[in-house]
Amino acid sequence: MNTKSEISPKQRRYQKGSLVPERRKECSHGRTTRCPHCVWAYRFFEYIDGKKIRRKKILGTVEEFPTKDDAKRASEHLRMSANAENPRSNVTMRGLINLYTEKVLRSCLNVPIGAVQNPNARMGYECAENYSKLLRNWITPRWNDYLVSAFERPEIWSAAEEWLDDLLRSPENPGGLAPKTVRHIFVAMGQVMRYAVKWGYLSQNPFGGRGGQQRRIDPPRGSTLRLTRAAQLTPEQSFELALHLALRERTAVTFAASLGPRGSETFALKWNDLDLTEGVVTFRRGLVRGRITLGKNAASNTEMPLPREVVQLLREWRSATPYNKPDDWVFASSHRHGKMPLDRGGLMQNHIQPIARKLGLPHVTWYSFRHSLSAWGKECLTAEERKVLLRHATIPSGEGYGEIPLEKKHAIAQRLWTHVGLDEQQSLGGAVTVSSAPPEDNLPTLPLEPSQSPMLRPSAPAFGEGTALPALGGQDAALALQTIKHEKRSAGGAQGHG
Repeated sequence: MNTKSEISPKQRRYQKGSLVPERRKECSHGRTTRCPHCVWAYRFFEYIDGKKIRRKKILGTVEEFPTKDDAKRASEHLRMSANAENPRSNVTMRGLINLYTEKVLRSCLNVPIGAVQNPNARMGYECAENYSKLLRNWITPRWNDYLVSAFERPEIWSAAEEWLDDLLRSPENPGGLAPKTVRHIFVAMGQVMRYAVKWGYLSQNPFGGRGGQQRRIDPPRGSTLRLTRAAQLTPEQSFELALHLALRERTAVTFAASLGPRGSETFALKWNDLDLTEGVVTFRRGLVRGRITLGKNAASNTEMPLPREVVQLLREWRSATPYNKPDDWVFASSHRHGKMPLDRGGLMQNHIQPIARKLGLPHVTWYSFRHSLSAWGKECLTAEERKVLLRHATIPSGEGYGEIPLEKKHAIAQRLWTHVGLDEQQSLGGAVTVSSAPPEDNLPTLPLEPSQSPMLRPSAPAFGEGTALPALGGQDAALALQTIKHEKRSAGGAQGHG
């Protein structure tokens, strides 16, 4: 039997809470009035171990929310949080987004510069910051006053798809967003809806289709495509660029070109991550916008061998830099007295890209080296080997990195043509034309002698009854092939009727 101070879950009612202005030290007025320095306080009850405890949260100042109605709309997420075990269906997208920001994103964003992110955080700092911007700039202005339950209706699904289509850049909308940006908006909306299902405000995520459920809202076609690709360098261009750089930049560029790390990983290295005697580097962390994060996945945090040239450059750089202790950053910033690594964007923009432009090279970034290494690997490594080299979690995740140049594609195609016998046709300049036969019998006419191409010398059993192509040339060869095909069909039909 419950005591007076203990409340069972069945006895808990939906609580609206109370919203009252509170005076601050700066306030000089009486209790019955309020000024811009006053703050709105939301008071509610919280149940812990069956006990009812009073809580209070400061919403904001009266200057931010001049009227009580403004403060009430802004406090919707607090009412949702206070009734987490007793949700109602009349909540708005404003309240859901604010609740998602407070419960999911806030802990990921509260990381000061130079601090280490909590390894138990739901996502990285950069990802949380991007979600926050997308919610604030695109999703909230469009869906702010809609009820969350409205996303159970098909007409809202259609409206959401049209909204995403209208955001996409196109000939009719040249000022629209890039396809990848629209895709990120779609993903951010899906994340919010996923938590709406988890918190009991929706029965199904309309932006997701996992667990045997059908996705109700689809992203625009082509939203996964990039408008621009990272510039790629040939091995010769990479080495040429490195030779024209100073020791610090040459070391960073050669390391990036030889191992293809993510930009956040190169500048998060410490000297104790390097074993220059054995020639091994251990990737343990990343550096994103001044915050120290964990590796992208388990496959990222691993050991990799170092080429001799990179080991030699690292030894030279360690002897030249004053920050060469085991716990110092490999590429430490002198402006921060070695307490933080260099800003990789500034290093690329001010010291590397100007040299690349003078050499006539493409617009390189730190990801150019990763894409370039992947492209080089596609010429001589298997997909599994490239996955290990680039430290991807899965093979498909690395297939979009790097593109094989046209000359190498020609060499690959030439090996295939040699295998199937098309290389002789290519060398003779043979063109494939379409004959004037009926559509069902439309066969290519090859202007070659049968003796010139294995493609025109099929084995006798393939046509039955020991039939072989006669020694005819040009159009006659194709005509003979059509005749044999008709005979074979006729024979098959006769057997069927028999």
